[in-house]
Amino acid sequence: MSATIGAALKKIAVSLLTDKKVIKTIGGIIIGVIIIVVMPIIAVVSIFNGSMDIDTDKLGKSIQENISAEQMENLQLINNTMTEVENQLKSKKLSDYNTQAEVIYLFSLSDKSEDKDFVKKLALCQELG
Repeated sequence: MSATIGAALKKIAVSLLTDKKVIKTIGGIIIGVIIIVVMPIIAVVSIFNGSMDIDTDKLGKSIQENISAEQMENLQLINNTMTEVENQLKSKKLSDYNTQAEVIYLFSLSDKSEDKDFVKKLALCQELG
């Protein structure tokens, strides 16, 4: 009986391997398995072994060349406001809250930065919070 099963499997294998459509399907499955299994491993190894060099000066120049005057003014206002907030928090010995204040400012309050005493109010919120 096992000879019969072996012969049947041999006939199935021969018929499958001679059909081009089946070979393409099997090749696709093999490539899919390689992509699903091997590529994440390669990515993780690359992350831990590789290094990425970023030329920050070149990046800064590229941004400055492609930015409008209005956008540059907005960036300067944000930078000046964050410097003032940082100085206020430092004077109140709350430097640990710089990142928190920056996130709150950038995501919620950036449109209020020209209001009177904005920086003092934001620093006060950090003090009370």
